Amino acid sequence: MLKKVKRLCLLLIMLTAACGGRQNQPANDTGVTITVQPAAVAVGETSLTVTLTDANGQPVTEAEVAVRGDMSHAGMTPVLRSGLPEEPGVYTVPFAWTMAGDWILTVDFTLPDGRSGSETFDFSIAAP
Repeated sequence: MLKKVKRLCLLLIMLTAACGGRQNQPANDTGVTITVQPAAVAVGETSLTVTLTDANGQPVTEAEVAVRGDMSHAGMTPVLRSGLPEEPGVYTVPFAWTMAGDWILTVDFTLPDGRSGSETFDFSIAAP
């Protein structure tokens, strides 16, 4: 009886895993660039411009773009912001550098076809 219960549990686990849904394929062919305005990167408010292009260099429209800003040292709360479409393939992200030091920005994006990707960028922020 115990063997039957174990087999049934194993079967249920396998079926649950199999029905978990389709995972998105990564968008490895998507180009990501980021620029900062104003160009002088110091503590305070700024605007990030994220540009997405496909493998042919064409702008990627209707994507979802999110930026996560982390300090390179532990203990700081990340800055999380969403991108707003500005023009084809260009997304504006209002952002605030909350502290001087080394930052890692992670741009996560989801394309209209469901593929997703991520790219990281390093910045050094000066004290005001």
